[in-house]
Amino acid sequence: HQADDMYNTMNAMGMNVLLNGTDVDDQGQPIAIPDKQVTAFDFGAFVDGVGLMTAVPVKENADQKDMGIFAICHPDDVKEIRKNLLNTLEYVQAYASRGYVGTVAGVNIYTSAIATKGKIVIATSDAVTYFVKTGTKVEQDRDADLRKNRAFFGKYSVPALTDVNYIAIIHK
Repeated sequence: HQADDMYNTMNAMGMNVLLNGTDVDDQGQPIAIPDKQVTAFDFGAFVDGVGLMTAVPVKENADQKDMGIFAICHPDDVKEIRKNLLNTLEYVQAYASRGYVGTVAGVNIYTSAIATKGKIVIATSDAVTYFVKTGTKVEQDRDADLRKNRAFFGKYSVPALTDVNYIAIIHK
């Protein structure tokens, strides 16, 4: 269970970097993430969002489903996405239990409670890098009278938005 907790903590830190874009460049200036204002979260909005990511190769007549592109949206935006996309939204049952909404234009859509309503972040995993300071540290403690063993785990890392070519924002 401890490994799951560490994994979830690292994912939450990475999501926070993606959703809030709080990183700065080497001069201390905020990093500008490509964004586009849209009137509705429809098929065209997701295609435009992928088009803003300059490092993602979009090939014509190719299967775009396995490009590793995902979108993170607020749960309140899901209703509008499903309504606007109707039959365009594809579903993969295996992902349904993990906040997965569907796939459109090769973009897997997920929900997150920490996302901002009216703002969808489209990215690949190449946008964020984890800088690990130390490996996993383990400390053990034993209470011989109670025959109770305890283990404490720790890992120190910092996620950072390292490549804005793999991230874009669509918002209303």
